[in-house]
Parts: sequence; C-alpha cells; structure tokens
Amino acid sequence: MTGLDRTVIEEIDWKSAVRNIIVDTRSDFILSPQFDGIYLKNSERLIETTLTALRSGTYDPRLPITFSVHKSNFLTRPGSILEPKDRLIHQAAIESCLPRIEEQLDRSRSFSQVPSAQTQMLFEPPHLGWVRFQDATKAICETHPYVLKADIANYFETIPQHPIVNSLTASGVQPELVSLIENQLLAFRHRSSTGIIQGIYPSDLLGNFYLSDFDGDCDLHDLASARYVDDIYVGFPDLHCARKELVRLTERLRQNGLSLNAQKTYISESENIIFEEHEIDFLFDEARAEIENSLELLNSSGYGFQGDWLNETVETEDSDIELNAIRHLMFLEDVTVKQREKIERFCLPIMRGADDNSAVDTVLDNLSVRPQLTRIYASYLTHFAPSEPEVVRRISNILNADRFFCDYQRMYMVAAILNCELVESNAVRICLQWLESSDIGQETRALCAVFVAKFGNAQQKRAVKLHYENEESEYVRSAILYAAQYYPIAEKRSIKRAWGRQSELNALISDII
Repeated sequence: MTGLDRTVIEEIDWKSAVRNIIVDTRSDFILSPQFDGIYLKNSERLIETTLTALRSGTYDPRLPITFSVHKSNFLTRPGSILEPKDRLIHQAAIESCLPRIEEQLDRSRSFSQVPSAQTQMLFEPPHLGWVRFQDATKAICETHPYVLKADIANYFETIPQHPIVNSLTASGVQPELVSLIENQLLAFRHRSSTGIIQGIYPSDLLGNFYLSDFDGDCDLHDLASARYVDDIYVGFPDLHCARKELVRLTERLRQNGLSLNAQKTYISESENIIFEEHEIDFLFDEARAEIENSLELLNSSGYGFQGDWLNETVETEDSDIELNAIRHLMFLEDVTVKQREKIERFCLPIMRGADDNSAVDTVLDNLSVRPQLTRIYASYLTHFAPSEPEVVRRISNILNADRFFCDYQRMYMVAAILNCELVESNAVRICLQWLESSDIGQETRALCAVFVAKFGNAQQKRAVKLHYENEESEYVRSAILYAAQYYPIAEKRSIKRAWGRQSELNALISDII
C-alpha cells in the first residue's frame, strides 16, 4: 500500500484529470458504461474516496481490465482500462509530470501526444500530429537518397519500467510522484517490471517519452529523423551509411531493452518510400482542404476521436459540409490494402461527424475483412443506427450469426446499437447467451448485461438480475448493478439496497443510477 503527502495532493488538479479521462474514454479499447458513468456523474465522490486512500497511505493499485484487440493480419495486442480510482491517480500523476516530460522531447522529431494550448484539452487532436509527422517523413525522403523505416517489436509490452522511472527522476519530477507511478506501473503488470498497459493517455505519453533517448541519439549523430510513438523514419546519404547506422541504432535500442520488428523494419530508396507512403497524399490534401472551414463542427461531432458511445444525441440536421473530395477518397478503387485502411481511418470519422451515411454498406460488408477497424466501423454505425432501422436489423443479424474472431468485435457491434430506442429480439437473445457463457470475456459480458437490461423483456431482465449472484467477475457484477437503471423504480431501489454497498466500486455506481 502507498500514499501521497498532503502538500503534493493539493498541488494536483484532480478535476482536470477527470475531464481528460472523460475525453480519453471515447477512444478506450474497452467500453465500460459503468465506469464512464462514474467519471461523468460522480466524479466528486470518486475524487473524495481517492484522496482519502492517498492521505491515509492505504492506496493499493489493482490489476487492469485487459483483453485482446485486433491488429492487421488478424493478429492481436492487449488493450486495457483501469478501475476508476487507479485511472484517476495514474492520470493525475502523469499530468503533473507533463511539463517536465515535454522539456525532454524534441518536437522537430517527435510528433505524437503534443500538449494542447487549450485549457480544456490535454493533447492536440491526434490527426494534427499525424499530418505533421507525414510532412516530416516526406521532407526526409526529399533530401536523403535512403531511408530507414523502423518499428519497435511489441513496444508497449516490452518497455522496461526502471529506465522510465529513472528518466522521470532525472527530469526533475517530485520523488513522491515518481514512487507512486513506479508502484502503479509494477502493479498494473502483475508485479513484472517490463511493459506498460496500452490504450490510455498516460501510457501514450510515457511511451512517447521513453523514445526521446532515441531522438537525442539521432540528433547527436546528425541523423534526420521523424517519429510518431514507435513508428520511425531516419534518412541517410548513401546505402553504406544506412546499413552501418542500422547496426548501431539496433544495438542502442537493445541497450534500452527494445528490439526492432524484423518484418516492419527495412532500408529503402527514398523514392520507393515516397511512392509507398505518399502515393495518394494529394487526395488526402484535397480532402483536408475541403473540411478546413468545418473543423469546429466536426470536432464537436466526433472527428479526431470516436465520440460518446453510450450517451450520444444524434443530430439529424444537414450539416452543409461539402464532402466531395472525402467521398472520392473513401470510394477510391485500385488501392493497396494498407492504403485502404489509411483511407478509412481518415474518412469515416469525418463522414460520421458530417452525418454522411454513404459508407454504411461498405462498413457492414467489411467487418470481417478488416477487424482491426472494428472500433472505427462501430463508431460510424452507432451514429446512424438510432434513426435507420435497416442498420439496426443488419447489425442484429450479424450479432446473431456470431461469426466473430474475438470478443473485440462482439463488444463493439453490441455498442453500435446500444443508443437505439428499439433493437431486434435476436440481438437481445444472443447477448443474454453471451452474458451467461464462460467462453465470453468479462468485458463483453458486462456490456451484454447493460444491453439486455435495456432492451430485454421481463424474463430476460430477470435473468440478468439473477445472474449477479452466480457471477464471479466483480467487473461484470458492477455492470449488472449499473444496468438496474433500466428496471422499474421499486426493483431498482431493491437492487441498490442489496448490492450498492458491497464494494467501493458498487457504491460509486449506486449513486448514479
């Protein structure tokens, strides 16, 4: 167990941490309506209970909630969220380190997690940093005959924690904060000192910070480089120099506990990199220019992140945003698999924000083709499902067919129609089956509990309530408690009396239903 000195506690802006968590949850790998509800509706009590634990020295980090997230080629990576108290402390502690961390970053080389000048935003929208990164890589290619394109193998899973902690100390971060962060990092990885969890702001920031050493090495050896987290480009005057430096850079990374991904790391002539990475960039430029005057509206509608999954009010009014260039890019033919993914990642959030449903069929047809885009696909669909019954019917049939590769797809397809007023009965039935199945992960089963409680008939709602006593997962039980908001008032009161004080987490949830 650990704590924090009262002076340090008072210096931290806890309300700011909550605000930034609310933004971060919009792009979480795991959808957790019960946790989101705490951040949105019970943040004052969350802060109060968190500070009580820190002041008394009784804070004990818990294991994160983690499941498999699709990558390309049907591979997976772990994605995690933290319980509310852990997330608040982790977010607040890392935010307090942000000024010191930023001092160590070379923004002419590193383009991810750029602090925002706006007080209500922690970072600039990621698409802005990505555009700068692409411009920087293009400049390297135009001035260097050869380019190393590199990627760190299993980056977040292999980052050694001790060097991060040492770097925070060397940067001037308060020792108490460093100690607290070190304890959390160790606890979140099952007491292993290797790796950090993936999928939340603090990890993104620490991951970017750890490779600042690589940026400094490139600067020391006068190498042109550009980096977006662990996606790296380095320019060279000739092939011999490129090969020689690759050997040295590989060894330097190895000293930091990292290794290059052999499948994604190679030296190439610059013209090939330009063709591979920037072949259709002129179409992206046209698309960006088209929406430049509408960015404020698009950002408020979900552009740059996925938007509010569970509490969104769908705007059906015509936004009057011209999307000719966007549509042309979205439906462009004769592109590579990599270009297709890049196009859809760029276009679909914009089309969602502009209330353009012309890609609905494309998305539904490709759910099993590009599972790594499941979250973006579901985010797009959830905007249109409440007003388009045919979309609800098709998603319900997809759920009922259950031809998914993993729970990541199941969870997001359930979320795609959770905001609707009505759903198909077959969707409710399959979600109840998943809730009661030991073969389905707790993250999906928790969302299914909320789904069935909202849309099920009296018998199905009763089945959800009865499942509470037989459920081993505290996380799923907390979702069943949260789902009590969809029961008649008398029954909801009875549920709150029975379960509302069984744990600190339940108490936080009981207050908001």
